[in-house]
Amino acid sequence: MVPGLGELLARPEAAVAAIEASPGPYGYDQTLAALEDATLELELAAELVEHLESTATTPALREAWST
Repeated sequence: MVPGLGELLARPEAAVAAIEASPGPYGYDQTLAALEDATLELELAAELVEHLESTATTPALREAWST
C-alpha cells in the first residue's frame, strides 16, 4: 500500500512542476483543472484505504495508513 500511495503522491508533484515550468498563459484549465486531474487517482486510493481501515482494520493496516 505504501509504495503505491507514494507513486500517487509523486504525480501531483510532477503536475505542479509542469505548471511552474509552463510559460503560460495561466487559466483555470492550465492550473486548477490540471491539479484536480493530477490528484483524482490519489483521492480514490485514499478513499478506498480509509474505507478498508474503517471496516476491516488490522494493526498492520493502521500502521501502513499512518506512515
